[in-house]
Amino acid sequence: MDSAGLLETYLDFDSDEINHISEEHTSEYHNRSNSEVEFDSAHQAADRHPGTPFRSWLPSAPLGDSSLATVTDFHSPHHPRSPGPFFNISQTRHSHIVFLLSICREKIPNFILPSRHALTRYLTSFWETFHPQMPFIHLPTTSFQELSLEEILGYSSMGAQYRFEHRVAERLFYAGQALVLDKIGNIESESTTRTLHLQRPMNCGLPSIERSITRSISSSIPAADHGQDCSKAELSRQNALVSILRSSLALMAYSAWESPGLVQESTRLRNVVIECLGRLGMREANSSPNSDTWADWARAECCRRAQLVAYCFVHTLGLAYNHPPAVMASNILLRLPCASAEWGCATEKEWKVRHSMSIPQMSYKEALSLLLRNRRDSSEMPVLTSLGSYMILHGLIQQIDLLRELSELKVEGSSVNGYEEIEDALRKWTSIWQAIPESTLDPRNEDGLVSFTSSALLGLAYVRLHLNTGPHRRLETRNPELIAHSLSHLATLGRDPALIPALLYAVHALSIPVRLGVDFVARSQALSWSIRHALASFECAVFLAKWLASIQQTESCEPLSENEIRMLHWVRRIIHEYRTSVDVEEYGNYYVSSIATSVDQLDCSQLGIETLLIWSRFFQHNVQWPFINVMGFGLEAYARKFQENGDEI
Repeated sequence: MDSAGLLETYLDFDSDEINHISEEHTSEYHNRSNSEVEFDSAHQAADRHPGTPFRSWLPSAPLGDSSLATVTDFHSPHHPRSPGPFFNISQTRHSHIVFLLSICREKIPNFILPSRHALTRYLTSFWETFHPQMPFIHLPTTSFQELSLEEILGYSSMGAQYRFEHRVAERLFYAGQALVLDKIGNIESESTTRTLHLQRPMNCGLPSIERSITRSISSSIPAADHGQDCSKAELSRQNALVSILRSSLALMAYSAWESPGLVQESTRLRNVVIECLGRLGMREANSSPNSDTWADWARAECCRRAQLVAYCFVHTLGLAYNHPPAVMASNILLRLPCASAEWGCATEKEWKVRHSMSIPQMSYKEALSLLLRNRRDSSEMPVLTSLGSYMILHGLIQQIDLLRELSELKVEGSSVNGYEEIEDALRKWTSIWQAIPESTLDPRNEDGLVSFTSSALLGLAYVRLHLNTGPHRRLETRNPELIAHSLSHLATLGRDPALIPALLYAVHALSIPVRLGVDFVARSQALSWSIRHALASFECAVFLAKWLASIQQTESCEPLSENEIRMLHWVRRIIHEYRTSVDVEEYGNYYVSSIATSVDQLDCSQLGIETLLIWSRFFQHNVQWPFINVMGFGLEAYARKFQENGDEI
């Protein structure tokens, strides 16, 4: 074979994987077992192609002009060949995806499926980066063939973003979104038709409102006389909704932080997520938690986690873009997720041992209520897992925002006592977090990613007790000047001993990247520092700067308290640590000139500017999400306003 032929084969090494399967071969493929397809696929590939250049083991060079065919199937002798991890897309799995695509080709006619190697790296990124932070798919009991096409595309879209393949990520997103919107539309149509058919004979004498309620109830509860068939139908319906929910969640997690156009698309997906949560009910199914098989238990746990993770993400969108609450925490009747040790069991035997010793988690609503009760009895404290504590914290933040709404409306009894109860709940939550074995503040610890994220949200919760930044960020505009202008209209922050806990966490948040190295964390640890960290840190940065401005305004007439002196000392030490390592030349004129001044000689207004610039640099150097870069430029513009207006900002 000449060089041109080799080049053509190399470039077209898996072109047959991209082209759709003909109808006659599609039906034949669908009716055969996986083993038959895998056997034939392997032999057909060997007959038609001289192998693939993408190998996972170092090949041996052939002697002389020996055939390269001897190289194609080598693999590591130290690691026996196996089907590979869940996210490894083999030829058989890729053919399965092509088959799924052929069924709905009219929905996405121009979509070109990436190669199996590309899909492997996208799905690998999804399961190694996004999913560990919010685990809702149980890999040991999930078959790849169980995933819907929209799930595969959604997860791949998020994974492509983590691999910095933005064009492919967007293409995968739009394909997945088209399928999701089509699926949810079909479910709504089928539900309406079925409900009207079942209810028409018995509702003729009911008022319209009662008919509406009856239809709503009947659409979510199967008729009792259908017996086992009805149970199977209900399980199938639940599985379909969970699949759409998981797909929408992944697609929304990608699009919500992209360009303004994609943010608008994320709003459509948010509505799909809310629709799925409403249909699933956010309540436990009528099955005993202790009598399930491993597969049944895993299915129920995945359904539970998918709903809770979706609730948390919808709430995160609300924090970012100032949306009103779409799902109220008080309506969540699901149990909290199981412990990570039980979730992580790799075999049924291992799971049975763990499961026999586990205690079912209490419901979300019950755990939240226990924290909000004005009691300090430790015996009534909920026992939470790392993921469960993160989810409960979202509920506490929602309560803070609702309480502020009531306070602004001057609702009686909604001010001081309510804030004290929530602050007490946050203290109890912190004690629970400290007792969880996985809890850590090391972003490099894979076992502590969820607890690390929770620590960031705790700071946001304390800040929101005293400063309502929500309407004043304008992050949806992606315009740094508008963001800075809006922040400058925030209310002045007074001096109050009640601010000390929020200041403690705001200063602590600043200390972590400085201790680890701002540029190092921003550029190489972006996978651990999620959007939620950025949102929380953004609010902490603004809060700390405004407090420093209030000190500048009042310290001449109001002596500093012991705690305020300590806070200022900590801020100066953090800035000093940062100055000793930062490359000053990359900064503007302000920083180059001011760094010559000793940290101890800086007034509080200057300290505020420097803290904003530290966070600004950290956000601007993030390599994962452009949204975080915009936050950095917004803080830089806000720091300039701070400099221009002095202590008036």
